[in-house]
Order: sequence, then structure tokens, then C-alpha cells
Amino acid sequence: MTIRVFLSYSHKDETFKEKLVNQLIILKRQSVIDTWDDRKILPGEEWHNKISSELDHADIILLLVSSDFLASDYCWEVEIRRAIERHNLGEACVIPIILRPTDNWEKAPFGHIQALPKNAKPINKWGNRDEAFAIVAEGIRKAIQPIQERKQYQAKLNTYSQTVHRAFNSLDSSSNEFRVFLETYQQELGINDEDAEQINNAVREQLFAQSRTNQNQRGHYYNASSNSQPDIPFYDAISKNVISKAGVVGLIVFLGLAVMSFLNSQVQINSASQKMLERARTSSVPKSSVTQASESTIKISMLFDQARAKEAKGDNEGALEDYTQIIKLKPTSPAIYNNRGLARFRLGDNRGAILDFNNSLKLKNPEPWLVYMHRGLAHSRLGNNQAALADYDKAIKLKPNYADSYYNRAAQYINLKDRIKATADFQKAANLYKQQGNSTWYQNTLNRLKELE
Repeated sequence: MTIRVFLSYSHKDETFKEKLVNQLIILKRQSVIDTWDDRKILPGEEWHNKISSELDHADIILLLVSSDFLASDYCWEVEIRRAIERHNLGEACVIPIILRPTDNWEKAPFGHIQALPKNAKPINKWGNRDEAFAIVAEGIRKAIQPIQERKQYQAKLNTYSQTVHRAFNSLDSSSNEFRVFLETYQQELGINDEDAEQINNAVREQLFAQSRTNQNQRGHYYNASSNSQPDIPFYDAISKNVISKAGVVGLIVFLGLAVMSFLNSQVQINSASQKMLERARTSSVPKSSVTQASESTIKISMLFDQARAKEAKGDNEGALEDYTQIIKLKPTSPAIYNNRGLARFRLGDNRGAILDFNNSLKLKNPEPWLVYMHRGLAHSRLGNNQAALADYDKAIKLKPNYADSYYNRAAQYINLKDRIKATADFQKAANLYKQQGNSTWYQNTLNRLKELE
């Protein structure tokens, strides 16, 4: 985790700057720090933009103080000003280094910050300048440690956030195992309660917002006549029950995946996975079952992520293959049957989609109204108008405030030449869209009503 060091200086102090960089050479060779100064600007680069960028990304900003440094308008107006702004915000650490005697430098914007070397004695006043630079380098090295610790902690927060997001999507968040998993993982990473709670709440809010966005952006089915091609509706039906109630084995896997991710970010945390594995060894689950289940759960998680990525790119055939592989590994997941049914629907395999929707309902999908609506769309494509209508009726009965079901049932009534019922359903859908703040589909539904006038 390299610390970025910016050197702000006057070119008249170039020799001092080079001496300081040489004193820091061990830290550079160990990749602890990476120093930058304006001599590294390449031909053709916009020098002001480059300096500003390096200033904004530096972890430590060294101000090499001399009368020439303070006399430089650019150093004073740009570099010192921005350095102090970032220092006061806690974004960077500013360290003044006194090179030569400079009258009243303590009144400068950085005058309240502890300077180097010892007692702010100018380097050129030391009998042995190498000793002075060595003391400066030691001071910089001490300043690096808390910055490294802060960065490592931030890396832990990032890893914890990613893992929590993945766990909310794949485990039963209402289960006791899920709560134990979060608490154990938080303790092993060393994250304090306040930060963990903020991350947990933020992930919940993000997933809720994504769910609302998906509902607002999904397509709808509308078929003005029985001979026209329907628009394709998609509800982004990711269920948290893909790996429902995974228990200890599932928690081991997720913790293992998180730890592997964490190690990739160069933070060494090994005890977490060891403790969770030890818990599995002492549990009532046979060891062979733990191994097989762990491998299966990892593969399911990878296939699910892969399928979602393919769907986002429009690769429905690839997503279909991945969902099929998941079903072979876990044939009891209603969400996966529903997702595979949607993939088949997109590909025009309506009969295959209906079979998958049937299986999803048999397995007690926690959102049955969605499955009924999806199955209704497939029936409608096949010309099974009464079956489609029956499915929309069931969806509305289970979820009477779900606007899409009214919209799609209205389209079905148009196929059945029942304009009165179609108008009533479009009006109901429009009212719900308006209440829910979905302006796009509120207007779309009003357009459908105008077509029926």
C-alpha cells in the first residue's frame, strides 16, 4: 500500500530536494512511498493540471521552506493553499521542512504545523547536513505509519462493504446465521460497531434503491392487436433466496471469498476463515458434506454472478446455460427457476418458460405475484388468452398495488376485445404509477388510454 509523497519546493533549492529524496530511497525501494515533484512532468503534459492532480492525490505533502519558496507566487497561491486545504480536511499530511533561515515563516499558512528537522533548525545550519536529512527522513517515516493504518482500515471497510452486499443478495438476511456471520466477520476484520452499522444500513438502502430503479425501468407488455408483436417485460427478479438459509457451510464459503478478496488488497487476515472452518469441523455436519457443500455453494455463487452479467449484456443464451447449471447443483431454488424462465421467455421459448414458472411456484417462490405475471406473459405470447388472464388475476389478488399486473391485464383485455375492462385496468395502473412516482410509465399508460378513446 504505497504512500504518495508530493514535494513542493523552489527550483533554487533543487540540491536540497535531491538530498532529501536520496535519504528516502530505502522507503522508495521497499515501495512504502512514491515521491513526486514537478521534474517528473513529461514533455507535452499540461504542467498545471499535472501538479494539481498530484497534489489532490498525495498522502503526504512536503513543503521545502526557504525564502525563495515563500517568494514563489505559484508555490504560495497554488501549492501551499491546496496543501493546507487538504491538511485541514484530514485528506493529507503536510510537513514543513525548513531548508534555510527564513524570517517570520511561522506566520505562513503552515506555521502552526510541526516542522522538521528537530526544533525547526534550518538544514543548512547543521554542522552535518546528512544528519539533518536523516532526522527529516525519520520524521517522515513516523508520519507514514498512521497513514498506512488508516489506509488499511479503509481497505477493510471496502472489503466488508463488498461482502455485506454480496451476502444480502445471496443469504437469508432474516436468519440467525446471517447475523452471526456479519458479527464474526466484523470482529475478525477489526471494524468498529459504528462503521459496521453505517455500512450495513447503506447496503440495505442501496439494494432498496436498486430494486425501486429496476421496477421503474423494466419493460412492459403491450399488444394493441392479437397480430402485433408484444413488447417484452422484464422484472429484475433477483431473489435473496438463491442460496437460501445456507447455514454454517454457506457462511464459511462467503467468509472465505471475502478473505480471498481482502488478501488481494494486500491486507493479511487469515484467522477469520480458520475460525469459521473450525466451527464447521466441530459442527454436526459431516466433514465430507462440508467440503462438497462448500464447493457447490462457491460454484453456485460464481454461476449466478456470471448469469447476471450475461443478462446485462443481452446474452440470454449464456445466462440460460448458467441458470441450468445452478439448477443441477441446487434444484430447490424457486428464484433460479423464475430467472431461467425469464431467460427462456426472452429467447422466445415460451413453453419452456412456463415450465420453469410452474416449478418456481411449486417451490413456493416468496414473490408469487411476479411469477404469475411472468407466466401470464408467456401464455399470452402463445395465444392462451384465458390462461394469461387467469394468471394476471392471481397476481393482482396477491399484490393489489402492483401496477404492472394491471397494465399487462389491460393489454390482455385488448386482445380479448374488451375495451371497457382494458380502460379500467389502464386507469388503475396509471393511478398506481402516479402514486409511486413512476412518471415514465404513468405517461405511457395515459397514452394507452388515449388510444382507447
